[in-house]
Amino acid sequence: MEHLYSIASDTLNSAVYSPSLEDAIVASSIAPSLDRIDTNGDELKIVFTSALSSEEITTLASLVSAHDGIQPEPVVAPQEVQVVDTDGDTGAIKVTNNFAPPGYYQRLHEIEFTTSITDGAIHDKDENDVDHNWSSVAHYEDISGTETLMVSPTQADLDARCIRTDFRFMPDVDFMIKSGTIAHNEIPASEVYVWGTMLDTEPALQAMGINPIVVLDGGLAMTFVAPRTPVGLRGVNGSLLFHAGVNTPTGFVATPPGLGTNRIKFICRHSAGFQHRFQAIFEIFRTP
Repeated sequence: MEHLYSIASDTLNSAVYSPSLEDAIVASSIAPSLDRIDTNGDELKIVFTSALSSEEITTLASLVSAHDGIQPEPVVAPQEVQVVDTDGDTGAIKVTNNFAPPGYYQRLHEIEFTTSITDGAIHDKDENDVDHNWSSVAHYEDISGTETLMVSPTQADLDARCIRTDFRFMPDVDFMIKSGTIAHNEIPASEVYVWGTMLDTEPALQAMGINPIVVLDGGLAMTFVAPRTPVGLRGVNGSLLFHAGVNTPTGFVATPPGLGTNRIKFICRHSAGFQHRFQAIFEIFRTP
């Protein structure tokens, strides 16, 4: 059986916040259990599971008159963020939860190639020793002072005339590159210079306002690089590169596979026919 006590809502501020009033009643000396609190205009209805004594009715009236009706501010839990080490070059502090987009996973990708030698010199394999087919080389000769692409050269042609070897890495997935290094096994016997670019050269991309970005500039003289000592950049942020898309100045544009921006190229200039072995390692976040 319900026991209803109907009194005017003459609270401290003429307002009622039921959860606070309920807490005050439960914590008081009133013995019967509180069933509910109802409000109807300026009338406050408080229902108990059994009758109150005269002392308890007096206590209830005191609690109501002292009630301020103010709703407390919500308690907001502090948000946890990850603060990584300060970058010594830029002084920037990176605060982040995820470095790469959702669904990407991290990988170090290792490739080896040799100048002035046919495509079989490329080492770019998965854990099952199967070629990724993500890498290729191109060879150039000097014709009247112009570096000219050699079409289907034999090894004899390369030995005699190859003065530039380009290595290109282009996965069939989207990826974000964080860093990249290049190294060699020994000091070359003659001059070898290396440049590194992203996005490669593609007229269709240039028409969209996307041009190659040189990341290894000036020509790195490998005679000054200690053997088996990686040289490169460790980025303070990542660059998203798409296999079938381009971020243009006017927004993302989907393209046929292979026409995207996920291409990295090393340009190696050397004496005619000179063979020099390189290792490149990329730190990437890639899609499956």
